[in-house]
Amino acid sequence: MWWGIGATAVYVVLSLILGDRLPFSRYEMYSGAALRTEGAVPVFLVDGQPANVLEYDRFHDLDVGRINSNNWPCFVLREVHETHRWVHDNTAGTDTPKGAHTVAWGYALYSVDEAGVISHRQELLTKGTAWSRS
Repeated sequence: MWWGIGATAVYVVLSLILGDRLPFSRYEMYSGAALRTEGAVPVFLVDGQPANVLEYDRFHDLDVGRINSNNWPCFVLREVHETHRWVHDNTAGTDTPKGAHTVAWGYALYSVDEAGVISHRQELLTKGTAWSRS
């Protein structure tokens, strides 16, 4: 038991003395986010309204290569990657008729000005058509 307390004390002292040298680093984690001016949330629109991409398939003209993070700060990148995979795996063949719904994918970009006012704009990166799965 005493060796655990001693090892912890040595680690704490070395961390304070050595600073940011591995394995005694203090990681910035999210402090870099303070320098950002905008945050992005992925959006999938069907006929102009937000929808769940998993409820649609047989995509036409939706450029899967444009479904990416686009270097915008986005904390739900898993959703971006999942959408990319879903559209890629469910793109319609050339013999499939165009979809019944107009779809678009992009980002809702949010920023806060110095007065604390939140502003919002949409940046749609790709448009096409799709069929509802239901």
